[in-house]
Amino acid sequence: MRKYLVGVLSLFVVLAVLVLVARSSKAAESKAPDVQVQVQPQGDRGSPGPQGAQGREGAPGTAGAPGREGAPGAQGPQGAPGTPGPQGPAGAPGPSASSGSSGTTFLGMDSTVAMIIGAIFVVIVIVAIVAISRGGSSSHAH
Repeated sequence: MRKYLVGVLSLFVVLAVLVLVARSSKAAESKAPDVQVQVQPQGDRGSPGPQGAQGREGAPGTAGAPGREGAPGAQGPQGAPGTPGPQGPAGAPGPSASSGSSGTTFLGMDSTVAMIIGAIFVVIVIVAIVAISRGGSSSHAH
């Protein structure tokens, strides 16, 4: 009878730990803000200069023989860089890191908390196995 009691008690403890893990992971998911970042790269070119005045129309001439295509000319000087755009709004603050934490989570929990809960679970399983093995080997006269 005692081994069944220890087994049922261990089962309730394991279920309680699982419920706590599920609640903490839901709470961690609901606290995470939805942040969207938009990045607009700036080109290497400067802004174009002012447009020049339009030239006057030339006098009509006689049609000549078609000539060869000319070689491209040298590239002109690069324009002055444009002024930077306005400052964007401040971003949302990031999560505060606890001291000594590596930043990883397991089922929504900090890795240290997950390791402690795992160690407690292992101890409970070992105690249950020892209790069941001792309960089966001892004989009581009633």
